Amino acid sequence: MRNFEVARIFRNISILLDMEDVPFKPRAYEKAAISIEAMQEEVEEIYQKSGLEGLCQLPGVGSSIAIL
Repeated sequence: MRNFEVARIFRNISILLDMEDVPFKPRAYEKAAISIEAMQEEVEEIYQKSGLEGLCQLPGVGSSIAIL
């Protein structure tokens, strides 16, 4: 999956959480989307090389977001 696709999914999750008035999480997903979209390396490659630990090292991506 390409970075722009992952970013789009995270933005959609952010919108849905915001519509449900979930505190804090919408901003976390939006931050992760912005970070992933700006990256040169594909998140798929990072996962293949380093697994979940590699994804958790990305700015704005914590363990809860990485497992998605």
